[in-house]
Amino acid sequence: CRLTTPVGEQLADFPVEPKLAKCLLESWDRGCADEIVTIAAALSVKQVWAHPRGSRAAKDKLDAAMAEFAVGEGDHITLLNVMRAFDDEGSGGDPEWCSENFLQLRALKRAVEVQRQLTGYMRRIAPPGFQGARDELPSCGEDTVSLRKCLLSGYFSHAARLGPDGLYHTVRGGHVVQLHPTSVLAKFGAPPEFVVFHEYVSVGSEYIRDCSRIEGKWLTEIAP
Repeated sequence: CRLTTPVGEQLADFPVEPKLAKCLLESWDRGCADEIVTIAAALSVKQVWAHPRGSRAAKDKLDAAMAEFAVGEGDHITLLNVMRAFDDEGSGGDPEWCSENFLQLRALKRAVEVQRQLTGYMRRIAPPGFQGARDELPSCGEDTVSLRKCLLSGYFSHAARLGPDGLYHTVRGGHVVQLHPTSVLAKFGAPPEFVVFHEYVSVGSEYIRDCSRIEGKWLTEIAP
């Protein structure tokens, strides 16, 4: 959208990339502002997992730790679970807990700070009827459909479909990509037919990172 519009001006003011800012604005209408703020904060620090080098045994332990937080819907809600679990450990974080779960304490502390900043900004741009600091940001609870539709609204150009060749093809442009090996969708279960992803990563091949399962019919519903 144009920056001369009210929505465009709000997108420009957000301290995050435009696609993620669009998700944050959309989250008011979809009732998932609390979850999107938390996910946005986790994405802002790039990597919360501590990926070990070396032995297969160490990598297997990481996979086992990730499985404790992982859900079939994909990486975004897995990150949400990580952030909530970290919050349960207290604001200072527990280094031993992070080590046991292959999580980076410094990254999670930074994500919590970003979460506070984004929450403050969301309160300032809240729609009429929201009572500022007295009200909690809207939460969708267990409704992961609304949450994933919200992500798709901002990252529509980052939707991809699994092809008969076993690779993903972006809905816009037809770029051939693969799930990043660190994605829970690559590690656990069969790959979904449709995904929405946060970013491209080029390491020899084109990979997509931070991916969530979506339904193909949502593309028609949410298309800008």
